[in-house]
Formats: sequence, C-alpha cells, structure tokens
Amino acid sequence: MSHERLRRQVEAILDSNGMSWVAHESGYSLRFASAIVHVLVTEWGRQTVIQIRSDVLRDVAAEPSVVVDEVNELNCETTFGRWAYYRNDRLIVLEYDLLADHLQEAELMVALVRLARWADSKDDALAEKLGGKRAIE
Repeated sequence: MSHERLRRQVEAILDSNGMSWVAHESGYSLRFASAIVHVLVTEWGRQTVIQIRSDVLRDVAAEPSVVVDEVNELNCETTFGRWAYYRNDRLIVLEYDLLADHLQEAELMVALVRLARWADSKDDALAEKLGGKRAIE
C-alpha cells in the first residue's frame, strides 16, 4: 500500500472514531489526558508499518537499574505494547507496531486506545517513583 493511501486511511479511521489529531511529516499526534500518542507511518523493508508510540516520562531522574526493573515489571503486565527505557535520552516510552499493508480499523483503534490508556494511567505513578516529567507538563 502506498504511503499516501495509508495516511488517508489512517486519517479516515481517526476521523470516523471522533479522534482529534494533528498531522506532521511522519504521522499524527493525539492527546489523551496527560499522555500524547504518536501514530507514525514508516517503511520496514517492503512492508509499511504503523508505529504507535507514547513518550510516557521524560527526564527520568532515577538510577538506570531502578528504571529498567520498573519497565520490566510493566512489560510483565502489559498485553498490547512494550515498555522501553532509552537511557541516553532518559525517556520511558510505550510502543506498539502494526503491519499496515492490510490495516483494519478495529486493529488500529484497539492498539491506539489501549496504548493511550496505559500511558495515561501509568505516567503519574512512574513520575512519583522515578522522577521526571509526563508528556503534558
């Protein structure tokens, strides 16, 4: 599927589900309470991938080993997505990837909403435990 056609499909899905979004060069950004979720359209070999990502906590202050332990615990309880700690950026993110060549509305919306809810529900506790700033601060 062409990049442009996929972008139109994603926009139609977001619109039909009443989502408010802002477009940018690589995809879309949506706000969910204190979380921001990015929907990025990228190439992966000959496939197109939709990367859904939320930068949950930035400027993390805790020691990396403490952060990694906490992120591992989150991964153990998360069905959709993966938690990651980018040490050099002091950033905790929640990510989910979808193969997009045969994208279905329900698949995108379940992943997007689930990821947004997880990010919004965990950012306060993570900030209190590890230090740092939520997406909306």
